[in-house]
Amino acid sequence: MNPIILFVIFGAFLGTAGQFLLKALSSKTTLDFSSGFLRNFFGLAKEPIAYFAFLAYVASTVFYLKALKTTELGATYSVFIGITILLTFFGGILFLRESVSILKILGCFLILIGIVLVLGR
Repeated sequence: MNPIILFVIFGAFLGTAGQFLLKALSSKTTLDFSSGFLRNFFGLAKEPIAYFAFLAYVASTVFYLKALKTTELGATYSVFIGITILLTFFGGILFLRESVSILKILGCFLILIGIVLVLGR
């Protein structure tokens, strides 16, 4: 396996972790913007989960940039986002008990086919 794809995969895992942390953060806050955007923003900054989510996204970006250094933007971005979508979808089913439908499964299958086609260049 190409070592660069490992950077993309690890970055996608970290990006997915960031998504799950943001989901957890969203359940801890009201996000009532009637009291003002800045008040809500600084209220979120008091939550430790927000920092972990931020760190996950920063680390994800570092691995993505490492992969971009020697690969094509279009292919790398497509694979990175595709893997992130698949991990988030299946993680949501496994850990958050999110709904599954035949259309969602078909969509994921099409994304997987796209990843395979892009990597098979």
